[in-house]
Amino acid sequence: MSPSPKLKKAISTSLCILACLQMASCKVVTNKGINNHFEDFKATLQVAPKSSLNDGKLVMANDLQFKAERIAHLINKAPKLETWTDSKRTFGANDRTRRVRTVEKYEESKAKIKKWMSDVKKLTMDIHAITYEAGKNSYKKNQFNRLENSPEQIAQNEVLALYSLTYLRNLSEGYAKRSINYIEKLSSKNMKRFSENDEEFKLEVLQQHMAYIGMMKIIDKDAEKTLKKLKAMRDHNILPEAISENINNLLNSGKQENSEKIQKFNEYKKEALTKEQQEEFDKALASFDSTFGKKSLLFDPANPDHPLMHLFVIASNLSWGLINTMIGGAFVATKVLLVPVSRGVNLFLSFLETVTPYRYMRMINFDLPRLAISASKMQIYADVCGLGYIPSKMSAGLFELDFCTGHRFASGHEAGHAKQSALLGPFYFPAAILSYALVGGHGGFIEAWADIWAAHYH
Repeated sequence: MSPSPKLKKAISTSLCILACLQMASCKVVTNKGINNHFEDFKATLQVAPKSSLNDGKLVMANDLQFKAERIAHLINKAPKLETWTDSKRTFGANDRTRRVRTVEKYEESKAKIKKWMSDVKKLTMDIHAITYEAGKNSYKKNQFNRLENSPEQIAQNEVLALYSLTYLRNLSEGYAKRSINYIEKLSSKNMKRFSENDEEFKLEVLQQHMAYIGMMKIIDKDAEKTLKKLKAMRDHNILPEAISENINNLLNSGKQENSEKIQKFNEYKKEALTKEQQEEFDKALASFDSTFGKKSLLFDPANPDHPLMHLFVIASNLSWGLINTMIGGAFVATKVLLVPVSRGVNLFLSFLETVTPYRYMRMINFDLPRLAISASKMQIYADVCGLGYIPSKMSAGLFELDFCTGHRFASGHEAGHAKQSALLGPFYFPAAILSYALVGGHGGFIEAWADIWAAHYH
């Protein structure tokens, strides 16, 4: 019984895709290039202020590197698919050993391969758990229902997720290189009498192989999303310079490696693939785009908001909820007015100190408020730092008022408040006051509701 047409086509497709996604190398997989940059990132975690959050990040980082090395070793030491074994035969008074093919040896090596596949899969899931936890960690809240991580700590979580994806991408490529050998050997003529009735094992090997190729596609998309987040953090001075440089070094080395792979593949495609194989490859790649393009390994705190929701929130906060937007505008106007006042008062106090023997307490020196589109893309971000005593944020209609926390801090949560304002209109602030009164401080149903309605953003 020969392999089914579907199995043959799947193997052919797999070979074509793998030709693009990996190039020949002496060693199947090595993490050395990633480790060099990751050690530099870990150093930034080690010098960070001591806290349970920072200690947890360092534990995750060490766990990630340990498991990445374990899986790399496992992939490089993959068992062989064997049928040959030594058999002793007695000829007269002499014992002679000769090599023979046996079903028992095939079954023995098959059992080792199945265990190897299971071990690799388990470690892969462990590494993915770190990717997921790093993202989830950014949304941890304290007893007052506020984010525990500072903007800089959230940036560290994103970098940790990026490295986890980078390790996963590298290891997935190594696994695909290794497992394609099993697929080719199981389909070979020499293996026919052992594997022709073993479709279940062949499909198991093929399915896991294709799963890792698909995962590479997902990882590429997720890495792109994570890099966009980190770029936004860098643009808003949230990403420390040392970490920003570390990411640049990682990306530059990755670009050089990918450039070499692309060049090798172009040479391979030109010399080795027929026109039909190139067409098969293009079809397979298009199929992978449609199958895996919308999947993700990243933590997702909420479903993406429909664009119509943004339109509704904006329109309602300019009509039914206009009073809330006007209150937000009043905060911005107040800070604008305080700019010349603070400078004039401090200048006058400075003059008094030159003519009197006294020193006077200065007024806060206000700067013009910075306005921008909020990170959630649902409000107007307004930096009103100085108008509040505690670093925090407050939503007032279309305004996301920032009292010294940062552009990205809790922006999705504040968008939840913007939706409440759009729905409740003039009753929004009375509802918030009632919520706080019921719990004797910040929190209550209004904050829990905002978490439920929090906007998803990158």
